[in-house]
Amino acid sequence: MSELITPREVLEHVARSIPEVVRDDIIIVGSLAASYQLLPDVQQAIRTKDVDGMLAPHARAMVSASRVTDQLLTDGWVPENSGNFEIPGTAATSDDRLSVVRLHPPGVNSWFLELLGAPPSVTPVEGTSGRGTSRIVTIGGHFELPSFSYLGLVQFRPTLSEYKIRIALPEMMALANLLHHPTIQPQTMRSLVKDSGRTCRNKLPNHTLWQWLEQCSLPKISAAYDPCIPIMKIVGSDRLAR
Repeated sequence: MSELITPREVLEHVARSIPEVVRDDIIIVGSLAASYQLLPDVQQAIRTKDVDGMLAPHARAMVSASRVTDQLLTDGWVPENSGNFEIPGTAATSDDRLSVVRLHPPGVNSWFLELLGAPPSVTPVEGTSGRGTSRIVTIGGHFELPSFSYLGLVQFRPTLSEYKIRIALPEMMALANLLHHPTIQPQTMRSLVKDSGRTCRNKLPNHTLWQWLEQCSLPKISAAYDPCIPIMKIVGSDRLAR
């Protein structure tokens, strides 16, 4: 089971470690991003192991991911043991054997930073899951940089934290999950919304986002930024519905 971590402490650590020249290109997504913005107690701990960072925009994602990885490895960060994947990967390693970049800070085993890339489009190619993959070359070998079409929506108005690193809005993470799973079933609700609020579902029972997720079904809509605005107005977020 993953250990408890404090979102702000981890976020500050990550922000301090990312090279300043590419810090504007990374957006923190997932449980850490949600808990940082939604938990009322700044000292509240959460249970998660992976800190996800998406490099954006797509045009610079591979270069930025390589630069981040090189700097962290130089500073002593250590790759997570990825089981069936090859670490370090080489030019001879097949794409399906490459490990995603997952790096632990020196002396820290409770969490790791995982890198993702912004997708080329927020609309998946028909008949696919929307998952893409690229190979990056670093001083520590070859790695995979995965991307997910709908997750590209988090590039919409991310929050700038006090640590000068961008954080994905919980509303956009929830929307990305809902678009990926357009039919909501009670048995899948928890997995659908885990990134947007699993750390705070008991803390914010009256939050408008939760009311919306629990009470409505999402029709199939076009996955582009502008059509998302009416959906966000339904959510009732002051940050988006303006």
